[in-house]
Amino acid sequence: MFYISSYKSYYLMEYVGFIAKSEKRQLTLKVAFCILSQYLTMIVFQFLDFLF
Repeated sequence: MFYISSYKSYYLMEYVGFIAKSEKRQLTLKVAFCILSQYLTMIVFQFLDFLF
């Protein structure tokens, strides 16, 4: 069980490293930031709607 989880985490770290080395890293970060900011904006508006 521990071996499987450590193998998965190793694979995940390799994947993250691959993304970091990728030329599309900047684009990936921009897209992630766009999605995150839209999500946060939605949460803020729902919260304001809840308050008022």
